[in-house]
Amino acid sequence: MFEKYIHEDIEQSLLSKFMYNPKELYNCPDLTVDDFVYDEHKKIFNAIVELNNKGIPVNPKNIFDITGNKDYVCKLIGIVPSSPVNELANYLIDETEKYNTLVNIEQLVKDANDDKKVDLFAKLSELSFKKDKMFEECSNEKMLKELEERMKGGNLGISTSILGLDDSINAFQKGRLYIVGARPSMGKSAFMCSLCEKIEKNNKVGILSLEMNTSELKQRIACIRGNIKHWKIEKGRCNDEEFDAYAKSLGSIKNIIINDKGGLNRYQAIALIRNMVLKMKCSIIFIDHIGLLKVNGNSNLSHEIGENTSALKALAKELQIPIVCLCQLNRAVEKEKSKEPTLADLRDSGRIEEDADCVILLYRENYYNQELDGRAKYLVAKCRNGKTGMVAGYFDNELMKWS
Repeated sequence: MFEKYIHEDIEQSLLSKFMYNPKELYNCPDLTVDDFVYDEHKKIFNAIVELNNKGIPVNPKNIFDITGNKDYVCKLIGIVPSSPVNELANYLIDETEKYNTLVNIEQLVKDANDDKKVDLFAKLSELSFKKDKMFEECSNEKMLKELEERMKGGNLGISTSILGLDDSINAFQKGRLYIVGARPSMGKSAFMCSLCEKIEKNNKVGILSLEMNTSELKQRIACIRGNIKHWKIEKGRCNDEEFDAYAKSLGSIKNIIINDKGGLNRYQAIALIRNMVLKMKCSIIFIDHIGLLKVNGNSNLSHEIGENTSALKALAKELQIPIVCLCQLNRAVEKEKSKEPTLADLRDSGRIEEDADCVILLYRENYYNQELDGRAKYLVAKCRNGKTGMVAGYFDNELMKWS
């Protein structure tokens, strides 16, 4: 069994400050009696809160009238906090959370050993919720301020850098799930790399790559930035000038965090994404691709994939970031006269369409007719807060770049 961390000096400093200035309690709204270790400190804290709530003066006499321990209350007199009160309070709160987490994990491991059906990853994921992240106030004033920013041309989300696409989907917005679908070899990963190359200049980008490794992705992004033909780097046929341009491009990529661990289930993926956002401060997350997230095999595949997209949608809302998932489309459309994909081509689950705030389908006309050069289309098949329709695009097969 774990022992709770003991910080007697911090607890005493906080109580001393509250005794002489109970208004400091309002600077520590999350501090509770359970954050104190010593029973005597718990009694004094409760007494201070009780007196303050009743409007009775908070002073040593009134406190020891409640606690009955005059000597200890007097001992606290004159202790001067070494740091601001809110910092001391937050330290105690963090220590309590660490302790509770350790205790909960110990219990979860015990439960998992006793019952093999316990979904350990699901339970661990639940523990990662922070109480200060559970709810976010959405006031009228905040909404009006955001509108004013949009009216001035700001606060438009994270730009795709593709003008027509931004206009259609209103850029990538916080709290929304985006699905980018295409058939195999159509250029989904190239599309993601094209966007990341632009976005990382102003935002930290997180990539959960279940398909390609880190070096492959960085190579593609560097080629796009350096305007270098990808095949030359891949085959080692670049000249000295291209080598220097490639080295310069690689060195300029500062704000992309890539995790290329494969074989993840949704709980592991969620934990990694939380880490990318909360600790590494990523502003947007890309997943390549959602079909590679492991399912448990105990139920229908479509249901499991639907559970994955529902969890990612909830995560986008919780962390207040856009999550962009690449998705394979069915090959059945290859038999159709018109090769343009539709929502019905989303592989394995109609739930993907339901959970997504926006679905963008990639289509390269020159994939089927090479005489059409690099003509491509972004088919916005669903957009909950924008407009659907076709946006003209271009795909450079040598740079592996969408624009």
